[in-house]
Amino acid sequence: MALYDVPFVVVDVETTGGSPSNASLTEVAAARYRGGELIETFRSFVRPDERIPPFVSALTGITDEMVADAPRAGQILPSLLEFVRGDVLVGHNLRFDLTFLHHALLWTGRAGFENPSVDTLALARRLCGDELPNCQLATLALGLG
Repeated sequence: MALYDVPFVVVDVETTGGSPSNASLTEVAAARYRGGELIETFRSFVRPDERIPPFVSALTGITDEMVADAPRAGQILPSLLEFVRGDVLVGHNLRFDLTFLHHALLWTGRAGFENPSVDTLALARRLCGDELPNCQLATLALGLG
């Protein structure tokens, strides 16, 4: 199979903070691509264990009201696992996303992901070096065209 045809799943999470030891998931999203085309998507708000700090709501646009009736992480994880199957996982700062997902999976008695993965932030840091002021997605899009 040509690399272009390898299915991959882009993963992104939003959280109430920076560490799963004291923060929770608020949203999980995933999109499957094959041959450069979007095949299907998965998205769910997640009701966290704590209130969303105002600065996080300002950053993500997710409020306590939006997640008040959302399922808990343990309720959506089986669907997410089924969605990603064994596909390659891709994300910008994927290490952050997978840390939260692994924590939630282990907390609910499930094994973490064993999927191959590509962190585009790590890749950008390696390839761009000092050519750009930072490796945020907006900076990369402007700098690389």
